[in-house]
Amino acid sequence: MNTENKVIVKNNPFTMEDFDSVEQWLNDLAAQGLRLKKLGYLTAKFEKTDSNDAEANGKPLRYCVLPTRYSSMNVEEREIYSSSGWEYVPSGGVSVFCTEDENAPEIFTDDATFRRYCRRIIRWEIAATAIWLFLLYQSLKDLPIIPDGPGGSYFSKNSWSPAVYVLLTALGVLTIALIALLIIRRVRMMKRVRDGRTAQKGRSTEAGVYEAADQNDDAGGADASGNAKATAAREPSWKRAYRRGVLCEILCVLILAGCAGIMIDLHAGGDGIADPVNYDGTELVLYRNFDPESWERVKETIEAGNTDADGNDIYDYRILKDNSLVMKREVAEVLTPEHTTDGNEGVTYEETLYEARSEDKMTGYLTDELAFLYNWPEDTDGDGQKIMKEIEFDCEGVDYAGYYVQTRSHESVYADDDETDEDIEYQNLYLRKGVKMIHVMYSGDIDLRSRTDLYLAKL
Repeated sequence: MNTENKVIVKNNPFTMEDFDSVEQWLNDLAAQGLRLKKLGYLTAKFEKTDSNDAEANGKPLRYCVLPTRYSSMNVEEREIYSSSGWEYVPSGGVSVFCTEDENAPEIFTDDATFRRYCRRIIRWEIAATAIWLFLLYQSLKDLPIIPDGPGGSYFSKNSWSPAVYVLLTALGVLTIALIALLIIRRVRMMKRVRDGRTAQKGRSTEAGVYEAADQNDDAGGADASGNAKATAAREPSWKRAYRRGVLCEILCVLILAGCAGIMIDLHAGGDGIADPVNYDGTELVLYRNFDPESWERVKETIEAGNTDADGNDIYDYRILKDNSLVMKREVAEVLTPEHTTDGNEGVTYEETLYEARSEDKMTGYLTDELAFLYNWPEDTDGDGQKIMKEIEFDCEGVDYAGYYVQTRSHESVYADDDETDEDIEYQNLYLRKGVKMIHVMYSGDIDLRSRTDLYLAKL
């Protein structure tokens, strides 16, 4: 007899509440010559022999699955199962026992214990679901919703590409479907708690149905024979649970893939330039070219350590590059003073060059950005089309030019206690030509409209 065994790994899509389906599944596989070696949370490892051991020794395996962890059982329970001829099989989430003794008594028929185990499952799976939803929320809550600078265009709805619509819509639908499926499973589990173990065990397994059918056939009953054929054609209940589990797995994988796709797209190429002070890119009108005299003082401060007497940063200076499903390219220079002490320039200069994937999407993004930023922070839901007309001015060589001055309170910009509490005026310049647009926000004395020639050269 060939005793060589080989290991077979199968998917285990069942959850703890599917313990009865797992039991049926294992018994069906045992009838096919597969002996469980270990039941994991996602996979199950079986051992198969080339010979039909079950038929050879006349001792078919029988499995019993309890809805509790083996480590949660007390010593008395373990000893009772062991002395009754049941052997524990390493398993996660649930406890799997098997026996080759046909006369081994059925274990776990006490309704009170059954309900206690099931309530433990309900608590555990509610906690697991809450953790899953919390992690999903955490992965999405920090996505940029302010259309200002690299990455922000992703949530400018008028500039969304079809891929963004498909991705975010599918993500929402999949999340709703998964939550609905989890709710259904919770309801089913609570019904099991109400019915008790006796009602569960009263449901015939496939093997029990065939056995009853054989007995009826032997008795020669025509009606019984017809019922047996109909019952034999009925699908085992574990297969329905298996498909539900696979569906949950697919939904989880798709949701995770969707979240990962959004995050990867948002941050693809979005790293800051390591040495912005010495950056020699030509995409932007860098502050060193816009106001050389002021830049020399800023540069000197940054190169001297960029910290005040208390060790706080004086300037935040970055150069960023990014791309997304909406924008083929985004490049930004950000220069903002952290506070207005220590004699720093107190000048904000933020310039972003956008290159959209189509002219319509660039126009849509401009509309959304103005609607959000024009009256920020008092009103972030303005009429972008109306604002575009109000701030438009004549400028040759572009499809659109807009300019406005926004006054912000000192407290809304600087969080610490500085030497001045005067309001700060920010100039905003928008220049769009085809699929490209430049937005500049500046708080200095130079009129941005007098420097449009510099920005036109970048478009």
